Amino acid sequence: MSAPSHPSLPDQAERDRFRRRLDRNFSVIAPAGVGKTTAIVDRIAAIADRDEQEVDSLLKSLAVVTYTKKAAAEMSERARQRLAGGGPRAADRLAAFNGAFFGTIHSFCLELLRRWGHVLGLPPELRVAADKEALWNSFLSGQDSLLGGLPESMRAELARYVDLRDLCELARKWPLESTPPPQPEEVPPEPDLGALLSYEAPRKNSVAVVERHQQLLRKWLDKKKLDDEWLGLPERSTEAREFKTLWQAVFSPLRDWLAQATAVAAADLARRFRAYRLEQGEVFYEDMVSLCCELMRHPEAGRDIRAQGFHIILDEAQDTDPAQFEVLLAVAQSPEASGNWREGNLPPPGRYCMVGDPQQSIYADRADIATYLAVHEALVAAPGGEEATFQVTMRCDEAVVAWVNASGPAALHGAEGQVSLVALEAKPEAGPGAVQALRLEPESPPDARKTNETARQEARLLADWLKKSTPGDFGVKDWSQIALLCPRRNRLEDLAEALAVAGLPYQNHSGRNTRGEDPAYAWAAGLAAVMADPGNAFELAGVLRELYGLSDGELAAQVEASGTRGPWHPLSLALPPRCGGQVQVALEQLHGLRRELMELPLRTGFARMIEAVDLPGRLASIGAGVEALDILSTEAAVAEEAGEGWVEFAQRLRSDYTSEGGEADPEPGKIQLLTCHKAKGLEWPVVILPFLFSPLGSPNMSYPQPLAGPGGALTLALDSDHETGEAKTWQGRRDRHALERLLYVAMTRPRQRLILVDDEAFFPKGRDSFAECLRLREDEENRSRWLELSPWKATTDTKNHQKETKSLPDAPSKVLAEALLVLSPSYIRRVLPSSLARHEAGHGHERSERDRLAEPEYPEVAHSSSGGTGYGNWWHGVMETLSWEKSVEAWREQLRAALPACPDPIRGEAEIERFLESDLAGLLASAEVVRTEIPVLWRASEAEAYDGSIDLTARLPGGGWLLVDWKTDRVGKNPTAELLAAYGPQLAAYRSALLAIFGSDVRALLYSTRAALAAVLP
Repeated sequence: MSAPSHPSLPDQAERDRFRRRLDRNFSVIAPAGVGKTTAIVDRIAAIADRDEQEVDSLLKSLAVVTYTKKAAAEMSERARQRLAGGGPRAADRLAAFNGAFFGTIHSFCLELLRRWGHVLGLPPELRVAADKEALWNSFLSGQDSLLGGLPESMRAELARYVDLRDLCELARKWPLESTPPPQPEEVPPEPDLGALLSYEAPRKNSVAVVERHQQLLRKWLDKKKLDDEWLGLPERSTEAREFKTLWQAVFSPLRDWLAQATAVAAADLARRFRAYRLEQGEVFYEDMVSLCCELMRHPEAGRDIRAQGFHIILDEAQDTDPAQFEVLLAVAQSPEASGNWREGNLPPPGRYCMVGDPQQSIYADRADIATYLAVHEALVAAPGGEEATFQVTMRCDEAVVAWVNASGPAALHGAEGQVSLVALEAKPEAGPGAVQALRLEPESPPDARKTNETARQEARLLADWLKKSTPGDFGVKDWSQIALLCPRRNRLEDLAEALAVAGLPYQNHSGRNTRGEDPAYAWAAGLAAVMADPGNAFELAGVLRELYGLSDGELAAQVEASGTRGPWHPLSLALPPRCGGQVQVALEQLHGLRRELMELPLRTGFARMIEAVDLPGRLASIGAGVEALDILSTEAAVAEEAGEGWVEFAQRLRSDYTSEGGEADPEPGKIQLLTCHKAKGLEWPVVILPFLFSPLGSPNMSYPQPLAGPGGALTLALDSDHETGEAKTWQGRRDRHALERLLYVAMTRPRQRLILVDDEAFFPKGRDSFAECLRLREDEENRSRWLELSPWKATTDTKNHQKETKSLPDAPSKVLAEALLVLSPSYIRRVLPSSLARHEAGHGHERSERDRLAEPEYPEVAHSSSGGTGYGNWWHGVMETLSWEKSVEAWREQLRAALPACPDPIRGEAEIERFLESDLAGLLASAEVVRTEIPVLWRASEAEAYDGSIDLTARLPGGGWLLVDWKTDRVGKNPTAELLAAYGPQLAAYRSALLAIFGSDVRALLYSTRAALAAVLP
């Protein structure tokens, strides 16, 4: 049962050692596509075989820890199938197997806290916080001072220089496991500005710039004399080298003091916030790990947990952070052990195994590759520890393997903390494969200052090339077997736009589609909301409208006829309905369903709710998928295990409404578009890697920012001008190494063909690019290999592909295909105007993502609106409900009343006043009609229809319409140009719709709350 028949592989001895030697701790190096999941399942099956000869079952104490719940479910199911494969003891094996743990580190920690958390004074029932934002605001409202960690004498000084809103954001991301920062001197150093004020510019063209900065410094000194005046630090805007160096030297002592004091205050506020949420019985995912670290250090609880005899198998070990390693290694220790793994206290032989690939460690902001390597070395060096390395890839054909092995050492070079390349071997039956270069030439000479424009030109040429090709030219039968991988999301958006213009079908897996855009999620969330809150008339109206097909007119008529019944709205499930008509029929069903569900456990109740309203059937009637329902069923089960009820679960679904959706299955006939981050763990027959020479730059960084230096020590950078020494250099090197490993991930995704786009003519310097990582530029080590690559050449050989199509959806039947041909001319593509918005790199818009540091798929994490997103939601909400028919003074009173709910009340109050004093407010006050959140479904062409919602429209005196879109994003030096560049296409789509609907003039503008200006669409 435990030893399936494998073909003989060159590394089979390594695989057999890991499977058979159950009395050893292993650290397995498992590069791309080598079949690590199969190897882990093989070891689990061998444990089951051993159980049949032993009294104590290892399966019952097994804990398989994976990176995501999806991976855990797959691992568990495959192991279960192996163990159920017949034999007289299959039932016994499965009974023992049911006691094993499969899940994420957070789920594992939560189990430990539920059983032993009482020794830390934790409440008996811990809940995963459903609304982080509300919890944070509740905490802040009870604080006398945000600077409680500092002596009274220092608080006023710090508050003069540091924005307390920045301090709060810093506290929310402060790592609690870090070493507490040292207290600074009580009095901040005074900067001596004499050298700056007397500085004489060496060149005439810099005289005016220097004088402007000197005038700024004099004004700053004048303000400094006023004790109650907020100062901040004067901002330098010149890059003149000598003056910049002098400026940094003058302000460096004060910056260092402010950074130290800010770190002390933020760390103290972070500790107080955690204590507060624990008092409320709520935890964040990071709390689970840090609390378990405390638990394992507790003398009694730690001994009791170790006595459980856990046998740990850790998957994706390279993505494990230091605190997670501490927990997992500690629980696998012997009961009498004390101290951690760094002190030589490692698990007994056979109790701990980890499988990972340091070459695929691409989340440098969370996982620490140095810690992973240290654990690997300690584990292998300890008695009973072994290393195993798998090298045969089951994925890549021979040419791809040869290219990675030959060019890869330039990126994975083993120097300065980078890992070394582990050479791959192709499987015995691998095909020849191909690695080719597609050489593109720009239509016009590129401008080095306009990299985004140049990238869009490359995207257009690449789309034109694909338009002239067929899937057969790549050796495949369907476009979905070809993936385009981009190093950054903004480049992916360029490519998506170019493919759309070329009329090519594509599926963007890294788009900004939210979970709430999926009807399955939206409908289930709405149902859960009314089950949890029977008086929520707003949600109930949506359920009746969307699921039961009742019109607004029917609902309004029934509400008007019913009148009011005490405190309850006529649309309520709190009491039996008495409104009559079809509305009453629907309400009766939902009222009875709610009474039934309140008696059931959450997971059972959720399944019953889906069944009772036939949600799958309703979704099928509109052609929508039901995959989200399976995911939500799992989330309901997890929520139940966490002790949550309908209220908490419904709140979680609401807070997660705007988070990005999970992975989607490939749609037949569509080119697959992904970022390289998103592609990790996936594979395709053909992979195309564009933007090879395009500069990628550094990720945008918000300040103040804690920087982790060597050894994990934290240094706080106040702003981009703050010189933090080795920490900033170390972090830059860390990010560069993660980029080099990301390139390895991208190059090892194809099964048969890798096509590298030669865009050197677009980006001649190739700095901060994949090409620089791979050393492809002039006079670099891989230059000759690069120039010798075979040029792109079409093929019609699909023999290799035919062996690899098992996981792809079946092709439509002939009848269905003929029906699609008939229907296709009338099919209209739905376009969300919001998807037309563009975000340039470095723009600083709050909705943009630092894609290099993009989150992996964490299904267990509940996303909440925080920061800019939370503020934007608040602003849109108050503007939607404002009484526009009243006076400006009435607006002011209503808006001020909404400030307590604002995530940033100080900013909210200031931006409200600026808006009320703006020309736009005056224009809206004179409008004949103002309407908000106007749904629009407008057919723009024979093939496309715009489907979206307009923030505000107003009928102006004398005719004509005004269209307003609220924007709360950060803006730069030229906000009008930036906003129009980012959101102009979206606004133009809405204006086109209104022009067609009203047939009269429409003036469209974007109102920036930060800049208090209206950017008018030309």
